[in-house]
Amino acid sequence: MTIITLGVFDGVHRGHAEILQKLVRRARAVRGTSAAYTFEPHPARILSPRSCPSRIMTPDQKTETLRRQGIQKIVVQRFTRRFSRLSAEDFFRRILVRKLRAREIWIGYNFTFGFRRRGTPQKLLEWGKKAGIRVRVFPSFSWKGNPLSSTRIRSLLARGLVEQATELLGHPYLMEGVVVRGRGYGRGRLGIRTANLKSENERILPLGVYATRTRVGRKYYPSVTNIGCNPTFGRQILSIETHILRFRRNLLRKRIAVEFVKRLRGERTFRSASALAAQIQKDIRVAERVLRRR
Repeated sequence: MTIITLGVFDGVHRGHAEILQKLVRRARAVRGTSAAYTFEPHPARILSPRSCPSRIMTPDQKTETLRRQGIQKIVVQRFTRRFSRLSAEDFFRRILVRKLRAREIWIGYNFTFGFRRRGTPQKLLEWGKKAGIRVRVFPSFSWKGNPLSSTRIRSLLARGLVEQATELLGHPYLMEGVVVRGRGYGRGRLGIRTANLKSENERILPLGVYATRTRVGRKYYPSVTNIGCNPTFGRQILSIETHILRFRRNLLRKRIAVEFVKRLRGERTFRSASALAAQIQKDIRVAERVLRRR
């Protein structure tokens, strides 16, 4: 018996987690299989790329977070133009009934599916009743009296409000990727070693300096991360540079992950390299206090 929830699940925020945890408990109670059905890429990336939102998570981050919620089976549907032309009723019968053998389907109130999004929660309730499949529709989510959605979280991140975003996500915003060779400003002109991250995430955060925690292997280290264009040295290509406190290992070509804890300040242009270096030392001290409280 498969109990399945459907959605994009970008960020896997507290609202998603509420559904997922209830679904896992339900599946255990009836000795069934808990499953999540999602899409890659985001449907808007194919259907309306100009208005497609930046994703909070990479596909791998989303899959891993769904697993951590206890979901046993994760189905990632490749979303293509051809797939988008599948009618809502065909999606229900061919995918949900025949392929996935769903016995219960759980969705959010605004979930739509099928060609031109003609599949609605009401349609799914009607078809489910005829097929003997229980359909459960969840209302909109709120957290501490305010709306909770991936859209709102993106808005917070776009303003650098990482603490508020973490509150709604239920976990820190994370960037991960491989350390690549930078321009050498940190170590060469400022005397501060930095890891230049080639992030696999779509960038949502604005330019600025953040108190962060950086994962190397399985261990986390306190760090300060700058997202910017190094205007003090003349406008450069945007980079994501992380200084890991009291860390001496060479991380070139190593995978790291950076958790964003608090925004410290915006990007500024300084009179000289020494003035910038002095400010970075202040940023490090502030970050240490912030991270110590965590």
